[in-house]
Amino acid sequence: MPERVAILVIHGIGQQKPYETLDQFTRNLLKNFGSGWTVTPQLDQAVDPTHVDRSWVRTSYRISPPAGLQKPFESDSKSQIVSAGCPQPSCSDSSSKKKDITFIKDITLFEYYWAPITQGKITYRGSLYFLIRAGLTPFLFLVSNINVIRQAGGGPFIWVLLKEIFRQLCLFLPLLAILVILLFWLSDPSGLLAHYTHHLKTATAVTIGFLALRYLYLISTVRTLRQTFKIDTGWRSRKTWKLVLFLTVLIHIFAWPLALAPVIHGIASGCAHISHHLSDVLANFAAPLHFPYQGPWRNQLKSLLFFDPSFANYTVPVLLALLVFWLRNILTNLVGDIAVYCNSDTFASSYAARTQILEECSAALTAILKENSEDIPGSPKYDRVLIAAHSLGSVIAYDTMNQLLNVARTAAPGAPVATTLIAADLDRLRGLVTFGCPLNKIFYFFRPLDSPQLTLRAQTLNLLHGFRLKTKLMRNAEIVPKLYPFQPPPSEPLAWKAAEEALEKGFTWINAYSPMDPISGNLIFYCVDAQKSINHLPPLVAHVRYWEDQSFYEFVRAKLL
Repeated sequence: MPERVAILVIHGIGQQKPYETLDQFTRNLLKNFGSGWTVTPQLDQAVDPTHVDRSWVRTSYRISPPAGLQKPFESDSKSQIVSAGCPQPSCSDSSSKKKDITFIKDITLFEYYWAPITQGKITYRGSLYFLIRAGLTPFLFLVSNINVIRQAGGGPFIWVLLKEIFRQLCLFLPLLAILVILLFWLSDPSGLLAHYTHHLKTATAVTIGFLALRYLYLISTVRTLRQTFKIDTGWRSRKTWKLVLFLTVLIHIFAWPLALAPVIHGIASGCAHISHHLSDVLANFAAPLHFPYQGPWRNQLKSLLFFDPSFANYTVPVLLALLVFWLRNILTNLVGDIAVYCNSDTFASSYAARTQILEECSAALTAILKENSEDIPGSPKYDRVLIAAHSLGSVIAYDTMNQLLNVARTAAPGAPVATTLIAADLDRLRGLVTFGCPLNKIFYFFRPLDSPQLTLRAQTLNLLHGFRLKTKLMRNAEIVPKLYPFQPPPSEPLAWKAAEEALEKGFTWINAYSPMDPISGNLIFYCVDAQKSINHLPPLVAHVRYWEDQSFYEFVRAKLL
């Protein structure tokens, strides 16, 4: 019988727009399927299974194969982990591996959008303090870091020790120094700007206004020209329109300096009979705008770019002001998302935002898992549910899976099935694809680092947040079982086992990363079924190249669809 598949897409850090990442993932997955497949936008009202009084309007896209064609795929009843050192039976046991051929009826894609929740929850200073505290972790917990890296297969003790010290001296120490300097500079950049603007002339100030106007139109025109190369149909894709935009860009660069001074001189002459004062002001303003047709080529180039060679001295404060704006935006919107969500301090003012994200994502995923079919009442609508998560969204997805697993573990035997997540619901959660995933770095920098004496707390954290974490890396993994061996509650031993077995049944976790992406990486601390390295260039934008990369969607189709 053909299967219906649901995919929940979770975006990463940044100021994404609603349905932007859902559009990117759906559009490129559809492109990877080839011609004939169709996409249908849908609207429905989703009800939170755990809060019957809470509902929301949900948007989704349904991808369907062409008539008479179904997409076959092979599903494994047991997942085979490619990563080494995964001692869990569900991760390494492939003796009962069995392949079943089935078909996809359709794929419905949903989005969990969390970007507005973290906005305004932290300042740029708070983000810098967060980065500085995180940068101190390798120094304060050197022994613990060496231990987990060795247990994850990092090599002999001496090699790991030397590598950590080298990393501290060449990477973490310089970064900490830069962050501290940045904190002081961003706190009061006005002193440096005042040095340049103290003797600012009136004519120069007016020139700055004209220069800002000129480059505003230049940026707008260049951006419009770039967009025309991404459009295949319509009048905006015609060569005539592209030629007009290109000529407009040339006019912005060359015509302004050549024509502005004569035009203003003409206006000044025309105003002479009205107001000699206004005529003198315009004449004084036009004087430095004169383009030097003769002289060194450097002066001519500066005149083309800045109207007046002497005005080039003011490019330093302008660039510094733009740099300050850009850095503050990065710290509050990109780093700020990480600082808000990864702060596990329950006393922090931003902890409520993290809790809200987890609650909403858990509710969205639970609603998909428990949704009933329209054709067969009482049966689930989707046979398989997958999660696709990018960047920090992959951390949210991982925490959500821990949350759902814990809820299913503790489900009371007599609880209503309609409002409680049970093991049978987790049986339909069959896959997770993480891309641009920072889970390795989250574990390295932000895992709870307690005293070895707190063995019971360590065991509690393992139970709550230990999904697919390598057993050797569990907190106090060697001490806890000897002192306090864990046993499920005597009254409900089956519920605990059933939840874990249901989630691991046929579940596949795949990860895509890029060596040029500084945020992602090979997940060496977790049991992952398959990982793929994708070369993305340039390094600064490698983190967002997955969305449009067809080799990534080929990887997803081969392993999950």
